[in-house]
Amino acid sequence: MQLRTKQLISGSAAMMLSLSALSVAAQASCANKSSIGVSRTITIDAAGGKLYGGLQYTAGDLLRDGEFILTFDDGPLRRYTRKVLAALKSHCTKASFFMVGRMAVADPAMVREVESAGHTIANHTWSHKNLQRRSARRAAGEIELGISAVRIAAQKPISPFFRFPYLADPKAMIAYGKSRDMAIFSIDIDSNDYKTKSPGRVYSTIMSQVRSRRKGIMLFHDIQRSTAGAMQRILDTMQREGFKIVHVVSKAPVGTIEEFDVQAQALHDKRRTVATAKAIGGGDYEKASRPRRTIRRTVVKSSDRKAIVSKAAAKRSNAFPSRTSAIAQPQIRPQPKADWRKNVWGNN
Repeated sequence: MQLRTKQLISGSAAMMLSLSALSVAAQASCANKSSIGVSRTITIDAAGGKLYGGLQYTAGDLLRDGEFILTFDDGPLRRYTRKVLAALKSHCTKASFFMVGRMAVADPAMVREVESAGHTIANHTWSHKNLQRRSARRAAGEIELGISAVRIAAQKPISPFFRFPYLADPKAMIAYGKSRDMAIFSIDIDSNDYKTKSPGRVYSTIMSQVRSRRKGIMLFHDIQRSTAGAMQRILDTMQREGFKIVHVVSKAPVGTIEEFDVQAQALHDKRRTVATAKAIGGGDYEKASRPRRTIRRTVVKSSDRKAIVSKAAAKRSNAFPSRTSAIAQPQIRPQPKADWRKNVWGNN
């Protein structure tokens, strides 16, 4: 299927290029005189797709000795993302947030809070599925719905940066990312924050790698309490030991596909409707004024229970389809008896 993308906002490239000067000015006015700040801003042209991160790729080394890129996956999650933002703000530094689409739908205001603080907003799929275990059609749908959902939450285009969930990067989806002009980010340094609730453990895990590797893309998760609790100490130590933070921005934002914009907007609208209903019906006054109801208990024969349960389950299934079935996917269909990879991605 030929993808129809929206026209990118004019002047976006100039806006991205100006971020470097802005970051220098922000660092100069930082209240924390011993902040780590941003040593430099790298503007990435993602056209044609590029691969970064030494754990999986070798072609895209962006950094000099002593330089690191901060990245956060899986959010936003307000109670921890805000603590991460506070630590970053205290050091007047910037990071890249690879957001999950359904998390963005759950809290779009938090997406805008991250963006307004000057951080890079990137895509981490719609629902954090392992794309190695999905068909090409469903994997592409996960990527595209993620882009659209995060863009709508941010209320502006996002960067063309993408990270595979679990770092599981099937070759077919790398090729798809290249066709969509997305830069794919792996990692060099892993906090393993999802394995522990201890901020001290995350701190020691990170700092041992920082000191031994001397540069790299760092992976954290802003949905983890351990990372939220460790970030201030990590940045304090990195600044004290002379390490530097580099901020990556894109030359131009990523385009979206209309079909997925429509689906993402519907999901956002549904979320707002549910939130409004809860706000209207959640007050103590409303509870107190609700008329009392007499509950009549009915004894149901055991022979009838299975039929009742099955009927209720069918009703729920029709009313609330599964996330996967609710997401329309790109119509990628190979011709019979043909190499599906060539049909979908040509010779890539």
